[in-house]
Amino acid sequence: MLPDFKNIDYLQNGSRMQQQGWKILTDTNALVNLKAFDAILTGTLPLNLYLPTSDLDIICYAEDLTQFEKYIAQAFGMYTGFESCVKNIRETPSAIGRFHHHDFLFEIFAQPVPVHNQYAYRHLRVEYFLLEEHGEPLRQQVLHLKQAGLKTEPAFAKALNLEGDPYEALLTYEDRIPNDYK
Repeated sequence: MLPDFKNIDYLQNGSRMQQQGWKILTDTNALVNLKAFDAILTGTLPLNLYLPTSDLDIICYAEDLTQFEKYIAQAFGMYTGFESCVKNIRETPSAIGRFHHHDFLFEIFAQPVPVHNQYAYRHLRVEYFLLEEHGEPLRQQVLHLKQAGLKTEPAFAKALNLEGDPYEALLTYEDRIPNDYK
């Protein structure tokens, strides 16, 4: 069964890094401040694949990216190194904000696409399912590949011998996720 990724309390019972991530997310009120945008923490922290070079990925749904960019500047602009931009990602307009707080890099990402349909959430579900299915050997292999410099999706694709675009190849597993994983 998948955790309720909209509620990060599951991190409190996770690894030391997940607990630290929960604390920093709670201290900054990041998800509370982004609640109106259906914010979900995705990426490596929920998967327990976080490395010192990782960031805290928060995805959001926003129709008006210019307004979203203004909102995150107001909500998070006081943090170290805050910057934001709007650009196309896979031909979809996207707003991206980044900042540091303590030892964590935050990346806030918004598209005019519901969060459950965004790549980051879809990958999170597939990767969580695969880690549950294959266990610690896959997690260790992906961690090793990430430490060698690969991003998460290419690391999963290499560990699973998937061909082609790793971001698309991973999505072929979506059909294998049982209904109770939704």
